[in-house]
Amino acid sequence: MAEKLDEYRKQLAQVEAAIANDPSNPDWLKLRDDLVEVIELTAELAATGASSSQTAETGVAARQKFTVGERCQAIYEGDGQWYNAKVVALAEDGYFVTYLG
Repeated sequence: MAEKLDEYRKQLAQVEAAIANDPSNPDWLKLRDDLVEVIELTAELAATGASSSQTAETGVAARQKFTVGERCQAIYEGDGQWYNAKVVALAEDGYFVTYLG
């Protein structure tokens, strides 16, 4: 998980450099916000320990594999409903998504 955090931080540095060259680009600004959120969530996930990730790994193999940027549907934990989403990052035991609409 630490390797993923390092990778996300490197990506964030690249996005920050792009923002420095084009500070009004809304795509770069959104990507920065998404990466910051992914870093925070990954750090929280790492802090919870390996026990929860082992449980989740069993279900991952049966699911469809997605890539970053691909659209999907995901359950929102707040209400348990399915919503359209986009994969913004991969995790060892699943995906990080941004809900669309």
